[in-house]
Amino acid sequence: MCGIYGMVALAGALRWPERADRLATSVQPRGPDAHHVHTLPEAIIGVHRLRIVDPRPEADQPFTHQRHVLAVNGEIYNAPDLRRRFAGHPFRSRTDGETLLPILDQHGPVGLRAVEGMFGLAWWAPDTRTLVLARDVHGEKPLFYTHVGSEVWFASAPEPLRHHPQLAIALDLDAARDQLALGVVREPRTLFAGVRKVPAGCAVVFTPSGVQIVRYDAEDPVEYAPVAPSELAQAFDDAVAAELQSDVPIGVFLSGGLDSSLVAQAAARHQPGMPAFCVGFPESSYDERPMARRVARDLGLPLTEVEAGTADLLRALDIARTLGEPIADPALLPTILLAERTRQDVTVVLSGEGADELFGGYPTYLAHRLAEIPFVAWCTVHGARWFRPRSGDRRLTTSFLVRRFLEEARKPAIERHIAWFSGAMPPHALTSPCTVHRAPCTDILDEIMEFDRTLWLRERLLVKFDRATMRVGLEGRVPFLHPGVVRLARRAGAATHVGWRGKRLLRALARTRVPAYVLRRTKRGMTVPVGGLLNGALREEADRLFRRERLDALGLVRSDAVTSMLAEHRARTADHSRALWTLFTFERWRECAGSLT
Repeated sequence: MCGIYGMVALAGALRWPERADRLATSVQPRGPDAHHVHTLPEAIIGVHRLRIVDPRPEADQPFTHQRHVLAVNGEIYNAPDLRRRFAGHPFRSRTDGETLLPILDQHGPVGLRAVEGMFGLAWWAPDTRTLVLARDVHGEKPLFYTHVGSEVWFASAPEPLRHHPQLAIALDLDAARDQLALGVVREPRTLFAGVRKVPAGCAVVFTPSGVQIVRYDAEDPVEYAPVAPSELAQAFDDAVAAELQSDVPIGVFLSGGLDSSLVAQAAARHQPGMPAFCVGFPESSYDERPMARRVARDLGLPLTEVEAGTADLLRALDIARTLGEPIADPALLPTILLAERTRQDVTVVLSGEGADELFGGYPTYLAHRLAEIPFVAWCTVHGARWFRPRSGDRRLTTSFLVRRFLEEARKPAIERHIAWFSGAMPPHALTSPCTVHRAPCTDILDEIMEFDRTLWLRERLLVKFDRATMRVGLEGRVPFLHPGVVRLARRAGAATHVGWRGKRLLRALARTRVPAYVLRRTKRGMTVPVGGLLNGALREEADRLFRRERLDALGLVRSDAVTSMLAEHRARTADHSRALWTLFTFERWRECAGSLT
């Protein structure tokens, strides 16, 4: 795991090689153990390394072979198989990232389809002046670039790239609309005009004659078929075993929910007594620590707990300023605190991210099924007025959820899904609509789950997880995104996963693995009391950031609508906490970024 950066001239020599230090500084926290740079007249490629597999100096990057240069940020789980496949290659280390060098040398970017892992990489062939930038299929690891004239700059973080001398410092308005309407920015855009992210599952190939995007992971059309729990069990066990490869201490995030409990149970079979870590809140309705304690005790895992009180959350909010992009998910804040404490004991941590999107875990999936029932459709027309949710410091109430369902159920499926799930600004508060393209699926739930996998998971949850962990040099791994598990989850289809409760296939696997009380538990998720923060500790800052003249100058939101939402939230007559939080984090980031218009 590393932070990579570089600048390459596709013709001639580099014009501003002294600015490489700015790129290096931006990614240093991701790799605090070693720093090496490969320097040529036309290229500077550097790596800040976090030593996980083969911690010897011989394994430090960049790697070179026949003048080709490779820098990799990530973890390659099938590296042992790749090493056997390319046994003739003169490997200099045991590390996993080096196995990508013969793949790219011999097959180019299309060879990356054989890779199982998470990565962002740069490969430079000076003889042909070819630069390849590529990311893993789920976009677990970040990689950003800017292409101005004949030079390409790239880094694991977006912010320093905007300082290219020939790049105008400006806000990408289309990306900003995404951020406010969806709570995420869709690839390949970033909020910085002229800075792009490499799309997940793609390689961007730069040559003197032009730029080509190669989608190396072209997924075959899904053929739905039954999946036995035993088949899933084998794939999941293989995934966890592969992702436990490490020469440094490893632990697991444990909330006590189904997903993290399954990961912890499978990991503990290989490494009994593995340390577990959880985060909780003083407010009992948000606190997951009691359940995490119970699961950790039954699995025989030592548990370290972190409390996220108001002062802790405010400190995490200040840390979030340093992440280079706004992350609207409030769970970022406790995840930052959890990662800080976890890094004191281990260097690698497993997490249960991805299970909800793959196995139908969100209650909104059932809500979509209900919305199609004629009687329920009638209720959506006449029943919304029966419920008037109030804003407060506790978790969302049943009345809030029912009213939200009734108000949005009449919309087209994707629109209501965004309204139920994104937590972003509602359409009436935006000056222009956000268009979302639909995936070709026969079942609306398959379409929505695919939407969640390729948008919310990729652009929000994995971004949150990566930025929070790598800020302190903690490598986060996600076994549910292992290829074998993903294939089976997609093959089973939404009709298998979603009944009156979600995750039917995953629950069938879990019945023999986790305590029964985990299966009986109502889904919670990491909900953060941001509504109370906006009404309390962050009240003055929210008032300042939501001033009419400031919002009108931005031109993306309707200031009168924001004022009304804030007033209702303050009066506790409505809960607009998630939408206001999306705008709050965006405006806070815009102020911190400076000079963006």
